[in-house]
Amino acid sequence: MVDIASDEEENLLDNIRSGDIDSFRKVFDQNWSSLCNVAAIYTHDMDLAEEIVAGIFADFWFRRNEIELSVKIKTYLYTAVRNRTQNLRRDSKRQQSLLESVSPLDLSGISPTRGFGDTVATLEFNDSLESAAKAVNSLPERYRTAFILRYRDEMEYVDIASILGTSINGVQLLVSRAIKMIKAKI
Repeated sequence: MVDIASDEEENLLDNIRSGDIDSFRKVFDQNWSSLCNVAAIYTHDMDLAEEIVAGIFADFWFRRNEIELSVKIKTYLYTAVRNRTQNLRRDSKRQQSLLESVSPLDLSGISPTRGFGDTVATLEFNDSLESAAKAVNSLPERYRTAFILRYRDEMEYVDIASILGTSINGVQLLVSRAIKMIKAKI
């Protein structure tokens, strides 16, 4: 059975399109709690659920002139909650798999300048590498991930920001703090 919008809903939507905040408030008040509860079922986190529903209402308000409904407003909102939570779950899994693919720093393939044959220099170099690797691997996860993606995998800040779900400035801050922590441990 198709949930067709009634004339009353069309009038309500027309009022919202014309910028009537009271009509929008009516839809918000009637649906906020139940939408948050549905989103919480998908996310298992009420704070995240409220954030999702707030985003849906914000989108609904800002896109109010573009929205053409053939279903009730409530059905539209519930569908938006389902889609948004599924997209969040999909994106979260993708982000988690990318984070899990970042292995601890392994510097075993690096060697000192070749040709000198200085055993003492080679041992000191290897000790330095080992302590650097330990320092990197002891960083908090987000710092370590940002540092390794930037310097081992040679990724751009914008790509790292996408993976970590933060801003470019946030990645730059993570990397610079990681460098300070590494220097302090070496």
